[in-house]
Amino acid sequence: MKKWLQRLFIFVFIFAFVFGDFANTGVFSKGTLQVQAAEITAQIEDAQNEHKKLEEKEDYMKTKKYVEDVARNQLGLVYPDEIVIRPEE
Repeated sequence: MKKWLQRLFIFVFIFAFVFGDFANTGVFSKGTLQVQAAEITAQIEDAQNEHKKLEEKEDYMKTKKYVEDVARNQLGLVYPDEIVIRPEE
């Protein structure tokens, strides 16, 4: 009976040591989880801001102003009644 009690004591001691260490400093600690939650919250806010910017850009790309800007800047198009003055290179 003594050996059984000794083994039980050793098992309980090892179990308490291992899981007690995880509870205080390991992956499961409350502080670590709170830090992870704060980081994830910040990432969500960043993603929401980026989403808002993309929606605004999408709305702008649906306007006539955007089409005109692309035609002028990227394609070099002008209105028929405009005179283009370019600096000498």
